[in-house]
Amino acid sequence: MSLTNKMFFSDLSQRSTETELMDSRDSDVGQLFNTLGLFPTINRWLTPCHRLINHYILSAMKSDRHRRWTLLDIGAGGGDLARWLSDRCHRLGIHLDVTCLDHDPRVIEFARQKCDSYANIEVRHAKAQSLHGTDEQWDFVFANHFLHHLHDEELSPVLSKIARVTKHRFVLSDIHRTGLTYLAFSSLLPLRWTRSFVYHDGRTSIRRAFTVAECHQMLAAAGMNGSVKVRRYLPGHLAMIGNVAGLGE
Repeated sequence: MSLTNKMFFSDLSQRSTETELMDSRDSDVGQLFNTLGLFPTINRWLTPCHRLINHYILSAMKSDRHRRWTLLDIGAGGGDLARWLSDRCHRLGIHLDVTCLDHDPRVIEFARQKCDSYANIEVRHAKAQSLHGTDEQWDFVFANHFLHHLHDEELSPVLSKIARVTKHRFVLSDIHRTGLTYLAFSSLLPLRWTRSFVYHDGRTSIRRAFTVAECHQMLAAAGMNGSVKVRRYLPGHLAMIGNVAGLGE
């Protein structure tokens, strides 16, 4: 395969086990923070997460503005989605407490600085696997680009625990591993020169991501295949939506 073909195409028949640069404890902290700083723009334009939160979480919270809602954001990165949702809820008169979870102490440092002025946001240093030892529950659980960081053997146990700590609904958004997704992202060449991990890790993330069939397989292994919907979203994403308390669409 030529260098040009390697740039835009990859064998996506199986999930990759490559490690993203931002997941390496030896990675450059400056580039890591630059990467986290780009997440608000990336999440706004290259993911459906704002639409998903609006449709599946914020719409449910609007039904009762007199109670205090809770949300767990797993793999929260720099906390940009927690801040965005908190601002939306404040304008709408909705009371929300957010717990942001991340395993990397460097990311936690960045997120705590960014979320310092938000009294309703707790940034917690912990792995998602630690949910197995908690009796806590949240009304909603959200994760964006989190599941593809896990190893295959971790997926079903984590999914099962997410369901157990969710009172009402969980929404797990991730990348759809297709050739078109890889080609489209690889074409965003200006991202290569942002002094961040976005371009390299974005392509690695796609290779580590999932097909719809693989999502159904991991849900079946967790005993959740019939109760969770898997849906595709543009650009290049899929989401697993689970209604624990029977909330309507």
